[in-house]
Amino acid sequence: AAYRIKNFALYPDYYGFEHKHTDILEKAVYGLPEIFREEIKSSSIVANPGCYPTATILALYPVVKENLIDDSLAVVNALSGVSGAGRGLKEQFHFPEAYGNAYAYSPVKHRHIPEMEDVLKRISGKDIKIRFTPHILPVARGMISTVTVRTSLSDEQLKELYNLEYRYEPFIKIVNKPPQIKHVIGSNFCEIFVEKDQRTGMAVIISAIDNLGKGASSQAVQNFNLMVGKEETYNLLDISRVGVIYP
Repeated sequence: AAYRIKNFALYPDYYGFEHKHTDILEKAVYGLPEIFREEIKSSSIVANPGCYPTATILALYPVVKENLIDDSLAVVNALSGVSGAGRGLKEQFHFPEAYGNAYAYSPVKHRHIPEMEDVLKRISGKDIKIRFTPHILPVARGMISTVTVRTSLSDEQLKELYNLEYRYEPFIKIVNKPPQIKHVIGSNFCEIFVEKDQRTGMAVIISAIDNLGKGASSQAVQNFNLMVGKEETYNLLDISRVGVIYP
Protein backbone atom coordinates (compact mmCIF):
# COMPACT_ATOMS: atom_id res chain seq x y z
CA ALA A 1 0.00 0.00 0.00
CA ALA A 2 3.03 2.29 0.18
CA TYR A 3 2.50 3.81 -3.28
CA ARG A 4 -1.28 4.00 -3.63
CA ILE A 5 -1.92 7.47 -2.20
CA LYS A 6 -0.21 10.45 -3.80
CA ASN A 7 -0.42 12.65 -0.69
CA PHE A 8 2.53 11.41 1.38
CA ALA A 9 1.35 13.43 4.40
CA LEU A 10 -1.52 10.96 4.91
CA TYR A 11 0.67 7.91 5.50
CA PRO A 12 1.53 8.53 9.18
CA ASP A 13 -2.13 8.97 10.11
CA TYR A 14 -3.55 6.04 8.14
CA TYR A 15 -0.61 3.64 7.79
CA GLY A 16 1.57 4.52 10.74
CA PHE A 17 4.79 5.44 8.92
CA GLU A 18 6.53 8.43 7.39
CA HIS A 19 6.97 8.01 3.65
CA LYS A 20 10.70 7.92 2.85
CA HIS A 21 10.48 7.62 -0.93
CA THR A 22 8.30 10.47 -2.13
CA ASP A 23 10.26 10.62 -5.39
CA ILE A 24 9.14 7.07 -6.23
CA LEU A 25 5.64 7.82 -4.97
CA GLU A 26 5.37 10.60 -7.51
CA LYS A 27 6.14 8.18 -10.35
CA ALA A 28 3.90 5.32 -9.20
CA VAL A 29 0.77 4.53 -11.23
CA TYR A 30 -2.41 3.34 -9.54
CA GLY A 31 -3.02 -0.18 -10.80
CA LEU A 32 -6.70 -0.17 -11.70
CA PRO A 33 -6.56 -1.18 -15.39
CA GLU A 34 -10.13 -0.20 -16.22
CA ILE A 35 -9.21 3.41 -15.45
CA PHE A 36 -5.43 3.75 -15.81
CA ARG A 37 -4.67 1.15 -18.49
CA GLU A 38 -2.44 3.30 -20.70
CA GLU A 39 -0.45 4.67 -17.76
CA ILE A 40 0.12 1.13 -16.44
CA LYS A 41 1.46 -0.02 -19.81
CA SER A 42 4.25 2.53 -19.75
CA SER A 43 5.09 2.39 -16.03
CA SER A 44 7.72 0.44 -14.13
CA ILE A 45 6.09 1.16 -10.75
CA VAL A 46 2.46 0.14 -10.30
CA ALA A 47 0.65 0.24 -6.96
CA ASN A 48 -1.82 -2.63 -6.78
CA PRO A 49 -5.09 -1.27 -5.33
CA GLY A 50 -6.71 -2.34 -2.09
CA CYS A 51 -9.70 -4.68 -2.20
CA TYR A 52 -12.32 -2.26 -0.87
CA PRO A 53 -11.11 0.55 -3.17
CA THR A 54 -11.20 -1.78 -6.18
CA ALA A 55 -14.83 -2.73 -5.59
CA THR A 56 -15.90 0.80 -4.67
CA ILE A 57 -14.05 2.80 -7.34
CA LEU A 58 -15.24 0.48 -10.11
CA ALA A 59 -18.79 0.94 -8.81
CA LEU A 60 -18.47 4.74 -8.87
CA TYR A 61 -16.29 5.31 -11.90
CA PRO A 62 -18.93 5.93 -14.62
CA VAL A 63 -20.92 8.52 -12.64
CA VAL A 64 -17.84 10.18 -11.17
CA LYS A 65 -16.02 10.34 -14.50
CA GLU A 66 -18.93 12.25 -16.06
CA ASN A 67 -19.54 14.35 -12.91
CA LEU A 68 -23.09 13.04 -12.64
CA ILE A 69 -23.47 12.93 -8.86
CA ASP A 70 -25.37 15.86 -7.39
CA ASP A 71 -23.27 16.34 -4.27
CA SER A 72 -19.79 15.40 -3.17
CA LEU A 73 -20.66 12.45 -0.95
CA ALA A 74 -20.81 8.71 -1.58
CA VAL A 75 -22.10 6.40 1.15
CA VAL A 76 -20.41 3.00 1.02
CA ASN A 77 -21.29 -0.10 3.01
CA ALA A 78 -18.97 -2.98 2.22
CA LEU A 79 -18.86 -6.64 3.24
CA SER A 80 -15.74 -8.79 3.20
CA GLY A 81 -14.70 -12.32 3.98
CA VAL A 82 -12.24 -12.71 6.85
CA SER A 83 -9.28 -13.10 4.48
CA GLY A 84 -9.63 -9.38 3.77
CA ALA A 85 -7.94 -8.78 7.12
CA GLY A 86 -4.81 -10.69 6.09
CA ARG A 87 -3.14 -13.78 7.56
CA GLY A 88 -2.32 -12.33 10.98
CA LEU A 89 -3.68 -14.10 14.06
CA LYS A 90 -6.44 -12.09 15.69
CA GLU A 91 -9.07 -13.38 18.08
CA GLN A 92 -12.04 -12.08 16.09
CA PHE A 93 -10.95 -14.09 13.04
CA HIS A 94 -10.67 -17.45 14.81
CA PHE A 95 -13.33 -19.90 13.66
CA PRO A 96 -15.38 -19.91 16.93
CA GLU A 97 -15.51 -16.11 16.87
CA ALA A 98 -16.18 -15.61 13.16
CA TYR A 99 -18.56 -18.48 12.43
CA GLY A 100 -22.21 -17.39 12.42
CA ASN A 101 -21.19 -13.81 13.13
CA ALA A 102 -21.03 -10.51 11.26
CA TYR A 103 -19.95 -7.07 12.42
CA ALA A 104 -18.75 -3.64 11.36
CA TYR A 105 -15.22 -2.49 12.09
CA SER A 106 -13.27 0.76 11.70
CA PRO A 107 -16.58 2.57 11.01
CA VAL A 108 -15.08 6.08 11.10
CA LYS A 109 -11.42 5.79 10.13
CA HIS A 110 -10.35 3.04 7.74
CA ARG A 111 -7.04 3.14 5.88
CA HIS A 112 -8.74 2.65 2.51
CA ILE A 113 -10.74 5.89 2.75
CA PRO A 114 -7.95 8.25 1.59
CA GLU A 115 -7.08 5.81 -1.20
CA MET A 116 -10.63 5.92 -2.54
CA GLU A 117 -10.96 9.69 -2.18
CA ASP A 118 -7.57 10.31 -3.78
CA VAL A 119 -8.37 8.24 -6.88
CA LEU A 120 -11.87 9.70 -7.24
CA LYS A 121 -10.37 13.18 -7.19
CA ARG A 122 -7.92 12.20 -9.93
CA ILE A 123 -10.86 10.99 -12.01
CA SER A 124 -13.25 13.90 -11.45
CA GLY A 125 -11.04 16.80 -10.40
CA LYS A 126 -13.34 17.25 -7.41
CA ASP A 127 -13.19 16.41 -3.71
CA ILE A 128 -15.62 13.54 -3.16
CA LYS A 129 -16.03 12.36 0.41
CA ILE A 130 -16.55 8.67 1.18
CA ARG A 131 -18.73 7.71 4.17
CA PHE A 132 -17.36 4.19 4.49
CA THR A 133 -18.39 1.36 6.78
CA PRO A 134 -16.73 -2.04 6.28
CA HIS A 135 -18.18 -5.27 7.67
CA ILE A 136 -16.79 -8.76 8.19
CA LEU A 137 -18.77 -11.78 6.99
CA PRO A 138 -18.27 -15.36 8.23
CA VAL A 139 -16.85 -16.53 4.88
CA ALA A 140 -13.26 -17.02 3.76
CA ARG A 141 -13.28 -14.74 0.72
CA GLY A 142 -15.48 -12.49 -1.37
CA MET A 143 -16.52 -8.84 -1.15
CA ILE A 144 -19.59 -6.74 -1.85
CA SER A 145 -19.63 -2.94 -1.93
CA THR A 146 -22.99 -1.14 -1.86
CA VAL A 147 -22.64 2.49 -2.88
CA THR A 148 -25.33 5.18 -2.84
CA VAL A 149 -25.02 8.60 -4.46
CA ARG A 150 -27.52 11.29 -5.35
CA THR A 151 -28.02 11.82 -9.07
CA SER A 152 -30.57 13.31 -11.45
CA LEU A 153 -30.12 10.44 -13.91
CA SER A 154 -33.08 8.13 -14.45
CA ASP A 155 -32.83 4.38 -13.95
CA GLU A 156 -32.68 3.88 -17.71
CA GLN A 157 -29.92 6.48 -18.10
CA LEU A 158 -27.88 4.90 -15.32
CA LYS A 159 -28.07 1.45 -16.84
CA GLU A 160 -27.15 2.81 -20.26
CA LEU A 161 -24.20 4.73 -18.80
CA TYR A 162 -22.75 1.67 -17.05
CA ASN A 163 -23.25 -0.64 -19.99
CA LEU A 164 -21.56 1.83 -22.34
CA GLU A 165 -18.66 2.60 -20.03
CA TYR A 166 -17.76 -1.02 -19.38
CA ARG A 167 -18.84 -2.63 -22.65
CA TYR A 168 -15.28 -3.47 -23.74
CA GLU A 169 -13.88 -4.38 -20.32
CA PRO A 170 -12.99 -8.09 -20.18
CA PHE A 171 -13.37 -8.39 -16.41
CA ILE A 172 -16.43 -6.22 -15.75
CA LYS A 173 -19.92 -7.68 -15.96
CA ILE A 174 -22.97 -5.43 -15.68
CA VAL A 175 -25.68 -7.65 -14.24
CA ASN A 176 -29.47 -7.33 -14.01
CA LYS A 177 -29.81 -8.21 -10.32
CA PRO A 178 -27.65 -7.65 -7.24
CA PRO A 179 -24.47 -9.72 -7.54
CA GLN A 180 -23.45 -12.54 -5.23
CA ILE A 181 -19.94 -13.31 -4.06
CA LYS A 182 -20.25 -16.97 -5.07
CA HIS A 183 -20.41 -15.81 -8.70
CA VAL A 184 -16.97 -14.15 -8.57
CA ILE A 185 -15.00 -16.33 -6.14
CA GLY A 186 -11.75 -17.54 -7.66
CA SER A 187 -11.91 -15.09 -10.55
CA ASN A 188 -10.70 -11.68 -11.67
CA PHE A 189 -14.23 -10.54 -12.48
CA CYS A 190 -16.17 -7.65 -10.97
CA GLU A 191 -19.95 -7.80 -11.25
CA ILE A 192 -21.84 -4.50 -11.01
CA PHE A 193 -25.54 -3.82 -10.57
CA VAL A 194 -27.06 -0.33 -10.72
CA GLU A 195 -30.59 0.91 -10.04
CA LYS A 196 -32.22 4.28 -9.33
CA ASP A 197 -34.21 4.66 -6.13
CA GLN A 198 -36.87 7.07 -7.39
CA ARG A 199 -38.21 7.72 -3.89
CA THR A 200 -34.94 9.14 -2.55
CA GLY A 201 -33.28 10.26 -5.77
CA MET A 202 -30.30 8.03 -5.02
CA ALA A 203 -28.47 5.66 -7.31
CA VAL A 204 -27.74 2.29 -5.72
CA ILE A 205 -24.63 0.67 -7.16
CA ILE A 206 -23.55 -2.77 -5.97
CA SER A 207 -20.29 -4.44 -6.94
CA ALA A 208 -18.92 -7.88 -6.10
CA ILE A 209 -15.35 -9.15 -6.37
CA ASP A 210 -13.11 -11.82 -4.90
CA ASN A 211 -11.02 -9.82 -2.46
CA LEU A 212 -8.13 -12.23 -3.04
CA GLY A 213 -8.59 -12.11 -6.83
CA LYS A 214 -9.65 -8.84 -8.45
CA GLY A 215 -9.02 -7.26 -5.05
CA ALA A 216 -5.45 -8.53 -4.85
CA SER A 217 -3.45 -11.22 -6.67
CA SER A 218 -5.24 -11.67 -10.00
CA GLN A 219 -5.43 -7.90 -10.46
CA ALA A 220 -1.67 -7.84 -9.89
CA VAL A 221 -1.34 -10.37 -12.73
CA GLN A 222 -3.61 -8.21 -14.90
CA ASN A 223 -1.32 -5.25 -14.23
CA PHE A 224 1.79 -7.33 -14.89
CA ASN A 225 0.38 -8.49 -18.22
CA LEU A 226 -0.11 -4.88 -19.27
CA MET A 227 3.36 -3.84 -18.09
CA VAL A 228 5.18 -6.55 -20.06
CA GLY A 229 3.06 -6.28 -23.20
CA LYS A 230 1.11 -9.51 -22.88
CA GLU A 231 -2.59 -9.90 -23.57
CA GLU A 232 -4.34 -8.35 -20.58
CA THR A 233 -6.45 -11.46 -19.98
CA TYR A 234 -3.49 -13.88 -20.17
CA ASN A 235 -3.92 -16.70 -17.61
CA LEU A 236 -6.87 -14.93 -15.98
CA LEU A 237 -10.06 -15.97 -17.76
CA ASP A 238 -10.11 -19.56 -16.46
CA ILE A 239 -8.30 -19.32 -13.13
CA SER A 240 -11.33 -20.56 -11.17
CA ARG A 241 -11.24 -23.84 -13.11
CA VAL A 242 -7.70 -24.92 -12.38
CA GLY A 243 -8.52 -26.77 -9.17
CA VAL A 244 -9.33 -26.26 -5.53
CA ILE A 245 -9.48 -22.62 -4.45
CA TYR A 246 -7.79 -22.02 -1.10
CA PRO A 247 -8.75 -20.57 1.22
